[in-house]
Formats: sequence, structure tokens, C-alpha cells
Amino acid sequence: MSTSLQPRLLPRLTFVLLALIFAGVLLLGRSVRRDRPIQSTSRSLSLLISPTPTTASGNHPLLVVVVLSHVVNRHRRTAIRQSWARHAQNSNCSLLFVVGTTADANVSGESQLHGDIIQVNVQENYHRLAYKLKPAFAYVLEHVNFDYLLKTDDDVFVNLPLLISQLLLNDDSKKATNTMLGYQILGATAPTNQSDKYFALQLMAQLIPPYLSGTGYVMSRQVLRNVIECPLGPMPYEDVYFTGICREHFNITLEHSELFGYSRRQFVPCALRRSVIAHGLSAEQMTSAYTMTLSSNWRC
Repeated sequence: MSTSLQPRLLPRLTFVLLALIFAGVLLLGRSVRRDRPIQSTSRSLSLLISPTPTTASGNHPLLVVVVLSHVVNRHRRTAIRQSWARHAQNSNCSLLFVVGTTADANVSGESQLHGDIIQVNVQENYHRLAYKLKPAFAYVLEHVNFDYLLKTDDDVFVNLPLLISQLLLNDDSKKATNTMLGYQILGATAPTNQSDKYFALQLMAQLIPPYLSGTGYVMSRQVLRNVIECPLGPMPYEDVYFTGICREHFNITLEHSELFGYSRRQFVPCALRRSVIAHGLSAEQMTSAYTMTLSSNWRC
């Protein structure tokens, strides 16, 4: 190499070397962020709105129902309050809605009116549901002196009288049992189609552990205390996270019940009366379902 070329080549070589080093740091940082579990608690994911402890707790409810709701779905929350949630008033139950945030939605007025809203500082996104639920679960555990918790969604009709009758059967042994109750799903595989609502790149085609359908699952206070200690990672499915991954971590068993079946129910009184949940209902159907279950004109 001639000495006349060295002054021109050395800066170029130095630039190339620095560029390669910088690119390597970026790639390493991305891999670390992707693989490292994200530690999130009720402190780091703050609550923007929460009921006062006295409003949330009631008088030691047997059951607290936590309804996962999109912040804009006020019509669904109203339909629930005016339908199956009416049973909660006479059934030793508490009802709370969990919502996230969007740029243009405000639930402060609704919260002041009903006192049943938990708003978590998490943007509404299907793949962020676990992040949305975990701080709410922590709040409920701290402020509500319940025996059992039912997690459900705002498109689900809940047959509270039937659920409570099931919980009261061998109540003491159920509370002491390290189990989750719901509809068990076995052998599920994460989808590979990117247009699928449930698609997640980090889980593509992976076998998912046995879990309970997120349309409705029940756990005791002790089980919830264990579950919220599970670190949050890159898991887009809240039901798989809480009732699959965290459940396995703490050796919690699943109790399968057809009463929690997540397939669409026949929209007739007898089918609704024989099920704990019916999902995929509109706000109008929620009110109709409640009326049908109360009607004495049907014999099942």
C-alpha cells in the first residue's frame, strides 16, 4: 500500500468500523429487549381511575366480577349494569369494569356516576390485555375482601345465580384448592396468519400450554395472590398468560366445566339458564338474555 493512499483510506476504514460497531449495538439491544421479561406491577402501570375502597369492597363479597372492557364501550357496560349485574346487588357480589386509554375517550363522568370503573394507564390494544388486567387484579386483591374472582368480558352474559350456586357447593374446600375453574382449551397453537386477530410474531406456530378461555374463569383469593406475582413478558393473550403460563409456574391445576363453554350458545331461555356464561352478545342481546332468564313462561 502506498503512503499516499493511507491518509485517504484510514478515515474510511475508521468510519466503516464505527458503523459496524453501532449496528451491532442496535441489534444486541433489540434482542435484549425482545427476550428480557418485562417486569410490570400495579406501581409501574398506574391506575388513572379507581373506585374508593369502600365502594369496591362492599361487605366481604363472596364473588367479585372483573369485566374487561374497551374504554369506548360504554353502551356495553350500561347494558351489563341494567341486566345480569342486577343479580349482584342481591347475591353478595361486587362488579368492576377494567378499561384502558385512548386519545379521545373519557370515563371520568361514568366513574363518578357508577363508582365501578378501574382505568389502567395502558393504551387499548388486544395484545396489551395482560398489562391492562394485572394492575386491576392487584387493586382488587388489596381493596376487596372477596373469596372468589370471576374474570369475564363486556360481550359476555353471566348467569350469576348459577355461578354462585356452584361456588357454594363445598365452598370451604374450593377456597383451599389450588385450582382455576373455567372452560379448558388443550393443544392450541398460536396462529401463523398475520391477518388473524390472535397472531403474535413471538409465538407464531408455538404450542400453547393448557389454559382456560378468557370469556370467563374463576379463581380463589389465594390463587390470584400467586398469579399476580408472575412477571409480565411478551405475552399477547391474557387468558394464556394468567391461566396457562402463570398457572404452570405456580403448579395451579385447571378444573374444566362445560358451564363455561365459549362456543356460541343457543339464544333461548333454557340454554342461557343452564350455562354460567354466554359470549358474543351485543348490548341489546344482553338485555334480552336477562329478560329471558327471568321469565316464568319457559319450563326447562
